[in-house]
Amino acid sequence: TLEAMVRAAMCKPEGDITLAEAEAVSVLNLSYEWKRLLPDAAPIREIDGLDYFKNLESLDLSFHEITDVAPLAGLKKLSVLSLRANPVSDITPLAGLTNLTVLVLDHCAVNDFAPLAALTGIRHLYLAECPSSDYSPLDGIYPNLEGRDFEILPPPTTLAELGFTFNDRDKLALYETDEYDIRLNHGEWGDPPQPDWINCIRVITGAESGYKNSVGFYPVHNAYAVRMFDPNTRENYTYVYDVAENNFGCERADMEPIVREAFGDAGGEDVLLTPVVFFDNTIQEALGIAIDTLYSMPFDENIVLASPYENLGFEFLDYKGTYYYQENGMEIYIHKPEWDENVEEGHKLDWSMSFFDPNVKRYQTQIYYFADKNVYYISMEKDGAEVLFSYYPAEDEFEYDPQNIDPVRSVLNEALGTQGDGFMKVPMEIFEGNVRERFGMSIDELYALAVQ
Repeated sequence: TLEAMVRAAMCKPEGDITLAEAEAVSVLNLSYEWKRLLPDAAPIREIDGLDYFKNLESLDLSFHEITDVAPLAGLKKLSVLSLRANPVSDITPLAGLTNLTVLVLDHCAVNDFAPLAALTGIRHLYLAECPSSDYSPLDGIYPNLEGRDFEILPPPTTLAELGFTFNDRDKLALYETDEYDIRLNHGEWGDPPQPDWINCIRVITGAESGYKNSVGFYPVHNAYAVRMFDPNTRENYTYVYDVAENNFGCERADMEPIVREAFGDAGGEDVLLTPVVFFDNTIQEALGIAIDTLYSMPFDENIVLASPYENLGFEFLDYKGTYYYQENGMEIYIHKPEWDENVEEGHKLDWSMSFFDPNVKRYQTQIYYFADKNVYYISMEKDGAEVLFSYYPAEDEFEYDPQNIDPVRSVLNEALGTQGDGFMKVPMEIFEGNVRERFGMSIDELYALAVQ
């Protein structure tokens, strides 16, 4: 028992242990490591009473059956504490022991190391064989440790570090388990066997129902493609979830029963979102990182991924802090302030996107987009005459000076085949059409692409 072992350590087999005597003790070695070999030895299960030993600086309680360490919370002078091989799981009471320099918790049942995060004085910390291997709460004290039996590795920066292998024939990075495969392609690696695998992360899995399921995410389009193959009927079922539009592009009544059969019960969620949730959870549980982080990673440190704009054919102009695309006289520039590192002062741009088309029904058209104001400034010029107006997409409204517009309104409408203020919509329609035709996305989606 605790009392018997304390008396043995204090060399006081009989009589009351006074408070003064308890407070005079600075070291207690109550380890059961060798005592358990003696006949009639019994491990300590409860440590009530140790809270009276307020001046303890070193305490060894190794190899007992202690589950509750709350009585230790007030032992503020403890510098060395060993709880090795005890079934204690909750170490919250240790969070206030800020004088600790040595803490031994290996072979315990600890499942959360967060209570140790504030113990900045610890220099020796031992946690091996605990159920939890999540040492991230200890990031702040880890650099100070002189002795330890665990390692906090830097976060992975490549797919190879995450455990992916590269299939050069199919141009796919593969993460394979018994339950599912994660497959990733970037277009610059080369063409995979099927065109819809390009620039995509896919999770492939079987199901108890017998279906073979594939859920792919296309970061460029912010969309999920769900494919379910029934080997019994040899039927393929497919739909696409557009995240921005919250649109599934299928007949819900027809697709929901198939999704239920292929993926199981949705648990009260939208049935058609079940594959999306499955995809997101699989990536998080398998790799522990966000999807956009995964997609931005090179396969290894020797392969740096091109930016999404470069993948679309843009060229980065370092001296202007812009990505530039040109085709048949049409030009698109994309600018963000964080790209201005090498741009000289006085030459930094204040707009976010520009579009130039030399011939919109014989009108030279220039559009500037200002993201901070969410406004487009539009210019149409022909034979030296220029008209100017603004478009506010949030309100879907145009703003203009009647003195500039009214004299040429009929001429513009006749040239563009519109009526009233309809001619003002044409430049934005041309801009949007060019972006969708070439890049398969909207203007907003193009501007929102992330560059690592």
